This record gives sequence, structure tokens and C-alpha cells, in this order.
Amino acid sequence: MDVTEPLTKLLTQPLLRAEFRADPRAIACRLVREDTLRATLVGLCPDQLDVQARLLIAKRWRELVALAPRSCEGRFSLFQTYAGTFWPTGHQRHHIDALGFLASVAADGQRVCDAERLALGRARWVLRLGTVATDRGWRPGLALAAGGSRWTLCLG
Repeated sequence: MDVTEPLTKLLTQPLLRAEFRADPRAIACRLVREDTLRATLVGLCPDQLDVQARLLIAKRWRELVALAPRSCEGRFSLFQTYAGTFWPTGHQRHHIDALGFLASVAADGQRVCDAERLALGRARWVLRLGTVATDRGWRPGLALAAGGSRWTLCLG
């Protein structure tokens, strides 16, 4: 085992980082068995871990905004909370992350752009009556997603 797995846990789990800040030795003992690896973890600076974690969250956010700009607008603080509870993996992690975040926003009773959500869903094509984001705010409309592209038609 190396320090990659425990370090990943520290960077992706805010509560674990807070526990580490309070008692690095206890968390190092919980995460690794080897004494040399524990010593390496105990030697980490909690402030530097926080900085690195914020950089990783910012990178995820940039990827998400590129995939769903309308739905993400003004929601960085929501994303920070979401990011502390879920960390995607795999080659489609950005799409998984975006779909998960949009689902969490919608579950919270807030609007998301249906065209963006549909385009992320990877369907060949989908036509849906829903809400679309316009320059005048959220309006009823048609959302069409096909082949990774998305279009909207505002009805109101």
C-alpha cells in the first residue's frame, strides 16, 4: 500500500480532513497500517491539504460549468457542499459529476436547465417539455438533446 489511497480520502472528504487537523496521528492510524506510511501522513500540513482540496474542487467546478453553464450559474457554494459528499471516478467522471450535481439541485427543489440535463444523459435524442434558461429567466419550453448537442425553444 502507498499513501495514494489515504491521501485521496483526505483530499476528498472534508470531515476526515477536519478530524485529521484535530488528531493527525489517530487518523493516520485509522487509514494505514505501516508505520512509515503513518509517519508520512502525520507529517502532512493540514493547511496544505485544504489548499489542494480547494484546487481539486475548483477544477471539478470548471469541468461542470463547461458541461452545464446555465444550471451552474450562481451555484458554486451548493457545489462545494455536494463535492464534499461525492467524488466521481472513471473515464466519464465529469459527466457523472454533472448529472449527480444537477440531480441534487433538482432534489433540493431548484430549477436546472432540462436541455443541459438531457444532453448529459447520453441518450441518442430526447425531446422534453420543461423549463429552459433564457436571458429573461426560467421559462416553459422545449428541450431537445441529440448526439451530445442541445437546443431549447422558449414557449413563454
